[in-house]
Amino acid sequence: MKYKKIGSRQIGISKPAVVCVVDDTFSNKELKKVVSLGTEIVEARIDRFKKIDIGYVRERLKNIKQITNLPLIITIRHKKEKQERDRHNLSEEERLQIFKDIIPIGDAVDIELNTKIVDEVIRFTRDKKKISIISYHNFHTTPNEFILNRILKNALNKQADLIKICTFARTKNDVINLLLFTYKNKDRDLVTMCMGRQGMVSRIIFPLFGSYLTYGFLKRPVAPGQYDIKTLKDLIEKLSF
Repeated sequence: MKYKKIGSRQIGISKPAVVCVVDDTFSNKELKKVVSLGTEIVEARIDRFKKIDIGYVRERLKNIKQITNLPLIITIRHKKEKQERDRHNLSEEERLQIFKDIIPIGDAVDIELNTKIVDEVIRFTRDKKKISIISYHNFHTTPNEFILNRILKNALNKQADLIKICTFARTKNDVINLLLFTYKNKDRDLVTMCMGRQGMVSRIIFPLFGSYLTYGFLKRPVAPGQYDIKTLKDLIEKLSF
């Protein structure tokens, strides 16, 4: 594993960086609690914000950074790569413009591999000297090794800093398959995890085999199989990473 930085947090070391997903419903008190529980990076899900007015979004992001004083990942999840209803129904052109307006505020940007704006978002992110994360989410299954390798090849061609692959585990074998894929490609700057009850263990053990980040929540899970931040931190510490 190579070392990289998201803001001030070095990643690619033996202990994973714990990410808490937040949105505009978090009060300042809750944001401070996120920090007190040991979160090391926050991810702001703009698509979960009540409003997408750019002035409002910018102010909320600045507040999150000010209150937490933590590195900030920004994403506007595409409707095809999330479980909840798309409350804003943004076009790709609208999503691109919002990304360009807010990328300077964050430290990293998460953009989906299978979207037509991916190249421009990554290029703009690089120009602003931020970290780019290219992501693939599958809420139904874990693809076989052939398809996983194809996803990886396509992602590598985009030249992002990190490649995130998040799949749904229906069986223990799904977890094992993504674990082996992670280990085989541990020098590819990966973030990997399995969603669902079967996949919960992946959020603890995959960093041992090459995954840079692990994600948790404070108030409610934003993906199936997530641990709350306190439990996630406790389990990581018990395993003595």
